[in-house]
Amino acid sequence: MSKPNKRRRELNRINRNRADLTEIRATEKDERRPLKNFESNYEITRGGEIFSKRLKRFIKHRVSPHSEYSTYIRFELAGETKTLGVGKAIAETWLSDTDINNIIRSIPEEINSIETARQAGLIQVIGKNYDVSARAIFYVLKTFFGAPDTYDDRIASTVI
Repeated sequence: MSKPNKRRRELNRINRNRADLTEIRATEKDERRPLKNFESNYEITRGGEIFSKRLKRFIKHRVSPHSEYSTYIRFELAGETKTLGVGKAIAETWLSDTDINNIIRSIPEEINSIETARQAGLIQVIGKNYDVSARAIFYVLKTFFGAPDTYDDRIASTVI
């Protein structure tokens, strides 16, 4: 039997990565909080698993078509389709304004972009310190390093 061609191997690698990103790892016993802006319908764990109160189960993530590492959820609420990035959902639900301010203040001066923070391993370390998924920290840093008109209100107020 012949080996798969280079393109097929690349597609297989991407599909394995996507399967890892969308796999539900949470259990019923994991700590959950009401999802901000959707408190009566959904709950979220620190790892980013979204629990539907109506369906009584976790919702599977989708992988963003723009990035093979970014995930989101899509659901319908009151006849409207909602799309929500998982990192943003974790950050808004689990991190307080004080936590976000402390995260931003803890960034060393030589870190001036998300790419340098990622290369330095800072995103993973901060995620462990605050006991949240690295996706939440990535969202906070993306918002902080982003263009001034994309700053979240609570992050813009921390820029001195």
